Amino acid sequence: MPASPHEDETCISDGPVKGDIAIKKDNIFYMKNDGLFKMRTDGSDPQLLHSGNIGEHITISGGWVHFTVHDDGLYRTHRDGGDVHLLRKGNIRGRIAVSGSWVYYTELNGGLCRMWEDGSYVCVLVDDPSAELINVTEGHIYFTKNETKDLYRSWEDGDNKEHFDIFGKVAIHVADGWIYSKDSDGTNFYRMKIDRTKMNRSQMELNHEHFHRIRHVDTADGRIYYDADGSLFRMSADGSDSEKLSDGTIEGVRKVIDDHIYCVRNEKLFRELISRSR
Repeated sequence: MPASPHEDETCISDGPVKGDIAIKKDNIFYMKNDGLFKMRTDGSDPQLLHSGNIGEHITISGGWVHFTVHDDGLYRTHRDGGDVHLLRKGNIRGRIAVSGSWVYYTELNGGLCRMWEDGSYVCVLVDDPSAELINVTEGHIYFTKNETKDLYRSWEDGDNKEHFDIFGKVAIHVADGWIYSKDSDGTNFYRMKIDRTKMNRSQMELNHEHFHRIRHVDTADGRIYYDADGSLFRMSADGSDSEKLSDGTIEGVRKVIDDHIYCVRNEKLFRELISRSR
């Protein structure tokens, strides 16, 4: 049997921690019910950057942290917590992405939008209230819409929209030239290769008995990390060598970076050292 993949586990923030985290250099940016915080990656020097009913999504670009406040709008603040700006008033929901000088977001009943980094030049890219942003990568926006969560992509300016037939699957993650998806009932997990112009329609079913409850996914160093049924798992990118890393109380993989997994257990944020023995 291989050595335990989580040889070291440290609680680095008490709860309740919610939503995304973002890591920049030696700092983690994260959210609790009462505000946006940052701390060192070892859990030291916690600081409140902005108080309020913070949403669940966050992203960092350059020196700026972008985040939402429930029923208020989309904000940005400098990484040191100064210079807070309301960029867009409204009910912003779902993920936020930044590409170049553009900020991408979804507005309730307003569709998928983008604006200039200072909040100007707001434009609607997908005029559909069911649209939900997945990611902006390699010059394309990936998003879903309709109750069936059909997958689409377009150029970053919203032109050249195309529908991806992913055979009734629900897309949950796009990274490094791959789309990761699952059946609508969660019984199987898939990845599909993308190039700059089309999707390779051959698909690889990544069989695993725990995929029926998969929630969060991250990829690093040729491996897939995910949580399901309260446990933490990883496998090779081709679906082989699947293994359970820990049992029980995982509420979400938040980030895999620099030989560590950051995850939430019992509403607290933990950092686990990953073994590279396999």
